[in-house]
Amino acid sequence: APLARLCLTCPCPNSYYGDAWGVAGGGGQVANESSMIAVADGLAQQKLLSSVKIWQLDDWWYPGEKSIYVHCVRNWTLGQPAFSRSLGALSKRVQTPWLLYVPFFCPENVYTSKYKFVHGAPSMPGFAEPDPADGNALAFYRELFDYGIANGMAGFENDFLNYNLLAVPHFRTSFNASTGWLAAMNAAALERRLPVQMCMALPSDLMAS
Repeated sequence: APLARLCLTCPCPNSYYGDAWGVAGGGGQVANESSMIAVADGLAQQKLLSSVKIWQLDDWWYPGEKSIYVHCVRNWTLGQPAFSRSLGALSKRVQTPWLLYVPFFCPENVYTSKYKFVHGAPSMPGFAEPDPADGNALAFYRELFDYGIANGMAGFENDFLNYNLLAVPHFRTSFNASTGWLAAMNAAALERRLPVQMCMALPSDLMAS
């Protein structure tokens, strides 16, 4: 089935959504709420919208800070100035469920008051992932996925698996930490029958799978 995929940007400088595909070498036009609605309405007018089964929000749609190639996630929500609707309201407006994306989380994010995160090395400071110890990561992904599903998510992507392993010392120096992190994501997704797209995987990720 066709996959609608947009990397989201905002024309406002210094915004959380300020990177274009052009910055990452991809080119293209600004994509924000109004352009997404225009695409959906155009497809609907041509009786093609029902052919789009999922709409992927690939990067830069969430508040975050610049890191390796992309922005880390500070808060997994849509925000102004690029968006006025919530994820759920926009999904209903474009009449398509989401495939929602995470590359890695910012060391300082809105979830750290409730969950413990392990961080990247000093040379790779923009990386953090939930600590798999004592069920912490499992509880985190349960909450994250429940939020996403309540707001129209029908699929989840975790990107930069290679960087997450290589940049986060805890995943390389603590026995079973990296597989425990992947297993927590897997278990939460299985409970919710949620498809997961794993991107930039290493052989160790494939063996864990």
